[in-house]
Amino acid sequence: MGDGKKRRKHNVDEVLKNIQKAIVYSSRQMDLLKKQRPFVVVVCGIFSTGKSSLINALLGCRLPTGTNPITKQVTRIWYGKEERAIILEGDRKQKAEISFREAEELIKGQGKEAERSEYEICYQVPSELLRQGVVFVDTPGFEDDAQGILDEMTRKEIRRADFCIVNFSCNSFGSKDERKFLKQLQDLTGGNFVMVLNCSNYLNGLDALQKLQDRADEILGNFGNMRIGYGKYFIVSTKAGQVYLDGFDQWLERVFREKAKEIQYHTLVSRTMGIVSKVMNEGAALRDKLSEKIAILENKEKEKRQKGKRDIMLGRHGRIQQLHRKYDEITKYFEMSLLNEIQAALSKLGAKNFNSRAFSEIEGVMSSLAEQIYEDVIENFPETESIYFSIAGITMEIIKATQISRERSYFDIDRYLVGAYEYYYNDYLADSMKCIREKTLPDFRKHMDQYFAETEEYLKQFLCFMVDNKEMPEKIERYKKYFNKLGDGLNDLEKNMLLLEKAAKSWE
Repeated sequence: MGDGKKRRKHNVDEVLKNIQKAIVYSSRQMDLLKKQRPFVVVVCGIFSTGKSSLINALLGCRLPTGTNPITKQVTRIWYGKEERAIILEGDRKQKAEISFREAEELIKGQGKEAERSEYEICYQVPSELLRQGVVFVDTPGFEDDAQGILDEMTRKEIRRADFCIVNFSCNSFGSKDERKFLKQLQDLTGGNFVMVLNCSNYLNGLDALQKLQDRADEILGNFGNMRIGYGKYFIVSTKAGQVYLDGFDQWLERVFREKAKEIQYHTLVSRTMGIVSKVMNEGAALRDKLSEKIAILENKEKEKRQKGKRDIMLGRHGRIQQLHRKYDEITKYFEMSLLNEIQAALSKLGAKNFNSRAFSEIEGVMSSLAEQIYEDVIENFPETESIYFSIAGITMEIIKATQISRERSYFDIDRYLVGAYEYYYNDYLADSMKCIREKTLPDFRKHMDQYFAETEEYLKQFLCFMVDNKEMPEKIERYKKYFNKLGDGLNDLEKNMLLLEKAAKSWE
């Protein structure tokens, strides 16, 4: 169970981390919208489908080609007055010119130089297509290595591209993996890519060409966008001596000249919104789960508190039951000790009648007992201390009760004037205790019952208040903390999304 809690916490922390990354990423992407930068075109596709040959045909450069997988390294091609090969090394991209032979070995992953850990190969080419501020990127073919290292290298370049040229082989076009890749590319670039069916020189006649076109129309029809055109593709041949581009080079030149900025803008916005939307959906789903969990826990806590209040009002709570036990204990003590203490006090006086001293003594005993009851209750139930006046009321009732007793015939002074003998004194004590037992004691107990009833009511109110104001359980507090963090992060992301949408509409 502990592992489950760790996994849930890790999941929330991971989502929060992704949201913060997305906030930073989207902010940086919005900054890029304001900057002048090259128009980056990535050429990608399955290995050995003629990607490098296509770039050579378009730009007039000398990338290595062959029938087996050739490209093992990302190669960048940009404009230069003279054709030359360059290596960029290390994090700081230190530049050094190398021979075309060395460049070819590095691109193929051959020779000692290929053991370098961090490097990029670049070509400068005096191409009119590149003069417009366009940079081409040749990438390793998909499925060229079992570990998928080259695949990830290519996907990384696609994620940074403004435009893609997807190269297929006419012989094997239309596989499930190719369709899946096209769907991912559509989502990632917003349809800013064009498809090339290469190696048309291997087609056997017009029938084969027609079948290829039918298959391409069926598969590619939903890919693309209004700027590029839906289902836009070219059937070309880039074999040395048999180059046929079907107008692809002129189409690219026109697109770059007329729509490069718009495409660049929309690709960046589309890519950013796609990445951010995924993070937002993940965060919103987790926030909904947390909200549901919080509601469940709060309902359980509410039911628990309601049950606690019911138990309090029905006297099932431990503190209430403790008060009842204390009442029984004090009552028994009251029954046994009060009369004994009063009788001892009167005997000590040696009174022959109910004079002022006897009255004061009885009042003192009963007041002392009332205070003792109060102190005993407060010691065990300090939360009820504020009802002190109830015990003061009992003391007043003691005085009232003794006054009533004094007025009774048992304490008629004239009745005892004729007797100075001992038995008269004994009769006096017996009659006095009988009066106190029958008249004073029940009245005193009635007010003691009232005091304990008020104490119980106040204790119930206090306990209900404590239940209502009980601190929120740690789990609910933790979930609410995560919920609020998710909400703040998602709000920041939503603001960035609205700014991106506004920027995208400005080009429509």
